[in-house]
Amino acid sequence: MSFLLYLLLGIALIFYAKNLQQKQIAQLSDEFKLLLFKMFEKRNNYSLYFSLLVMAAFLIIIWLNLFDLHLTLLAFAFVNIIAVAIPLNINYNKLVKANFPVEFTNNYIVTSALRVLGTIIIFSYIFLTD
Repeated sequence: MSFLLYLLLGIALIFYAKNLQQKQIAQLSDEFKLLLFKMFEKRNNYSLYFSLLVMAAFLIIIWLNLFDLHLTLLAFAFVNIIAVAIPLNINYNKLVKANFPVEFTNNYIVTSALRVLGTIIIFSYIFLTD
């Protein structure tokens, strides 16, 4: 399989998870929607800044040829998966603590797992081929 297929499959899974989550958010009461917005409005910026920093470091390491390319890609994939998994766990705990509906928190787990799986699929091409 080509990299494009892995990339498209991973991205499709991530977007599918995003759509599922948006549908679940639409079903929340206005009170929970407002609470959700307040709980996560600042975190989105931190995630974006962290992602940009990691990407810049990754590109500099490749450009300067500081490490083996496969080792660099493995580290980049690992950092990305950890960067997704840790906030997901923190966010889930916040949702439970704020007494969000069980259906919503369960959906959050499913959509989060789909996002992580999509990320793993995208990076798996690098490690399954030489």
